[in-house]
Amino acid sequence: MIPKYGQDLEILDDPRKGLGKEKVACDMVIDLWNNILSLPKSQAAGIIRMVMADESD
Repeated sequence: MIPKYGQDLEILDDPRKGLGKEKVACDMVIDLWNNILSLPKSQAAGIIRMVMADESD
């Protein structure tokens, strides 16, 4: 994703940097999930569990 989005990847870490770049932000999230879902099921499952985990635990 770095070659495609470069510095804009910072939007994933700090959404405020995406103001005015909403389409880029949406495209990045779509690409991110497509990349995750293209992994072998065991790898994708671990990433999805980590993303969906409740941070308060």
